[in-house]
Amino acid sequence: MNEEQQIADLLFSEWYHYVFLLIWIIILFVGIKYYPLLEQRFKLKKSFSSGSAYGKNLLISSFFLGLLLVVVFTFKPANPSETAINYGLYFKYAFYAIFIFLLLFNTIVSVQHYEQQSGLIRMVILSLLMIIYFYSGMLGGMILFVIMAIIILIIAFIKLRKILRLK
Repeated sequence: MNEEQQIADLLFSEWYHYVFLLIWIIILFVGIKYYPLLEQRFKLKKSFSSGSAYGKNLLISSFFLGLLLVVVFTFKPANPSETAINYGLYFKYAFYAIFIFLLLFNTIVSVQHYEQQSGLIRMVILSLLMIIYFYSGMLGGMILFVIMAIIILIIAFIKLRKILRLK
């Protein structure tokens, strides 16, 4: 095993990488809160005053789309029969198609309602942020399941302690 693999195993096999992921999710939510400040830098073409709301909603939608993708794949059957349809594959493509639709919607809004250079910059920045939020939503889904597992373990230990307590 080479040195890079050992470092990667150390980083991603320890509990503290979940703390880093949780901090990343918190940073993303703070980013959503302050996104309208970034949106004010872009110049509108017409009387389209709700651009920041659209951008913020696109970021939130991207995050929750990634989160739902993880939830769907967590609860899909592990070994579907050979005669059954592989619904997991269809769900995966459906989520990616919805995400591409959101990117196209961002492109349309940026081109139609913003000045040419400002709209292009907005489209690129918001598209990159949407991709980051989408994949971070997947990480958020994994954190959600880890937190649920920890809560289940704590409840199980409390109940087991009550059952095994000798008087």
